[in-house]
Amino acid sequence: MKLKVYSTESCSLCEQVIEKLFALTHAYGIELTIIDVSLNDNLLSRYGEQIPVLEIEDKVLKSPFDDERMRLFLDKHS
Repeated sequence: MKLKVYSTESCSLCEQVIEKLFALTHAYGIELTIIDVSLNDNLLSRYGEQIPVLEIEDKVLKSPFDDERMRLFLDKHS
């Protein structure tokens, strides 16, 4: 499964989510792509205040979310 994570370098919550996703890559077969929204004005205006944002195909999970909600999102779209 291809999973995009919209993030920024200065987002500590994003770092925590990314670490958790790296730990789940084998279990879910995740191909993880991290996209820094601060490098793109359109993405920054779209997701800036809601990061981290997870995207699988056209399905999106925006912050705030907890570990359980993240796993449910992955289960549903894997």
